[in-house]
Amino acid sequence: MLNQRAGLFAVGIAMATPGLAALGAFAAFGYLDPALAAGAGVAVLAASLIVCRQPVRDRDRALEILESVEKPTGVSAPKAGELERAALTATGALRNLQTRHDTLLAAAQHTENLIERLPAPLIVTDAGRNVTLANRAARRLSESGPKPDSEFNASPTSMKGRDLATAIRHPVLLDGVDRARTTGDGATVDITLPVPVERTYAVHIEPFETGADEAAIVLYFQERTAIERGAQTHRDFIANVSHELRTPLTSLAGFIETLRGTARDDPKAAETFLPIMQAQTDRMTRLISGLLSLSRIELEEHTRPSDAIALGPLLRSIRDTLQLKAMERGIRLLIDVEDDAPPVLGERDQLIQVFQNLFDNAVKYGGEGGAVTASATFDDDSASISVTDEGDGVPPEAIPRLTERFYRVDPARSRELGGAGLGLAIVKHIVNRHRGKLSIQSAPGQGSTFTVTLPLANFSNPDN
Repeated sequence: MLNQRAGLFAVGIAMATPGLAALGAFAAFGYLDPALAAGAGVAVLAASLIVCRQPVRDRDRALEILESVEKPTGVSAPKAGELERAALTATGALRNLQTRHDTLLAAAQHTENLIERLPAPLIVTDAGRNVTLANRAARRLSESGPKPDSEFNASPTSMKGRDLATAIRHPVLLDGVDRARTTGDGATVDITLPVPVERTYAVHIEPFETGADEAAIVLYFQERTAIERGAQTHRDFIANVSHELRTPLTSLAGFIETLRGTARDDPKAAETFLPIMQAQTDRMTRLISGLLSLSRIELEEHTRPSDAIALGPLLRSIRDTLQLKAMERGIRLLIDVEDDAPPVLGERDQLIQVFQNLFDNAVKYGGEGGAVTASATFDDDSASISVTDEGDGVPPEAIPRLTERFYRVDPARSRELGGAGLGLAIVKHIVNRHRGKLSIQSAPGQGSTFTVTLPLANFSNPDN
C-alpha cells in the first residue's frame, strides 16, 4: 500500500510539473502576480494528486478543477480512463497558457521595437533612479556613446541597470527626476547637452506605477535646438539692427544739435557737417533697403524661378554699372563668359543683385590696382560662375560666418567703405531660392573666390 501511494504521489508530481513550470515563468516575467501564481500552482498540484487517488468522486472533482483552467476550443477528451482524461485536460490548459504567453511576448517585442526606433530619446527608470529601458536615441545622449551612425555600437543594454546620473550628468535633469520621485508629480525641464554637438531638449518627466505596483519614471526628450536657435537668431537680428541704426542716428542728432546751436551761422561748420550727415543718411537707406530685400527674398524662397537667363550679357551689364567705381580704385573688371554660353534658370533682377553684390564686395576689398574676374564652367545640368579678386583674403575661421546678417570680418573698414553687412546674406538667400549653391574659397594674402552654382535652363528637374 505504501509503495502504491508513493507511486501515485510521483505520478501526481509529474503531472503537475509542466503547469507549475509555466506558472513560474509567468510570474518571473511579470505577466502574472506572484501571489496568484502561487495559488494557481497549489490548485494544479492538488488536482494532480487527487486525480491519482480513490474514490472516483474525488477524481471527478479534480478534473473539474483542471477544466476550470480554461480548456482551448476544439479539444475534447476521449472516452477513456480518468488518468488519460486528466492528462488531456492538463495538456490543453497548458497549450492555452503557452499561446497566451507567446502572444504577450510578441506584443512586448513589437512595443520594444517601436520604442527602440523612436527618433526622440526615451528613458525609463525604477524608483531608485536606475535605468530599466533606454532606446537608441537615448543611448546616444549617454556620455559613453555620442558617436556618428557608422561608429555607434552601444547595445540596448549599455545603459540598463546604471544610475541615471552616470549616464546623463545634468544637474537640472537629475533634480527634476528626484522631485518626481519624491512628490509623484510630473514636470518638464529644459536642458542643453554639449555632446556630440550642443543640443537643447525639453524633457518631460512623468512618474507611473508598473503592473507589479512598483514606482517608475519615464523621461521623454523633445528636441528644441532649432527653435532655440531661431529665437537666438531673432534676438541677434534685433540687437544688430538696433546697433546699426543707433550709430548714424546718434551722429545725425549730434550734428543737427550743433547746426541749430553754436554753429547756426557758421558756413564752414555746415560745409563740414552736411556731407557727413548725407553719408550717414545714405548708410541708413542702404541698411533699410537691404532688410527689405531680404524680407522679399525670404517670402519667395520656396518659389523656384523659371526664366532662362543668359549669363554673358547679364555679367557685362553689371561690369558697366560698376566700371566707374572700379576705376577710382584702379581695379580692372574682367568677364570671361561668352555671350552664347548656356542660359541658367533664374530671375533676372535677383541674379543681377547676386553678382552685383559679389562684384561690389570684390571692388571694395579686392585691393587697389588689381583685377576682379568673372568666369564660368559648365557641366550637364549646372553652371558655376566664379568671381575672383586679388585682395587680402579672409581668415579660414571667418569663412563660415560670411553669409550671416551684419557679420563683418573688419567692422571698422566695412563701415568706412559703406558696407551694411547684408550683401552676402542676400546672395545666400537668392541662391537658395534658385536651388543653387554658394561656395567660398579664400586665404589671407591670396584673394577670394565666390562661386555660385545654378541649374541650367534646359535641365529638366533642377529641384534635384
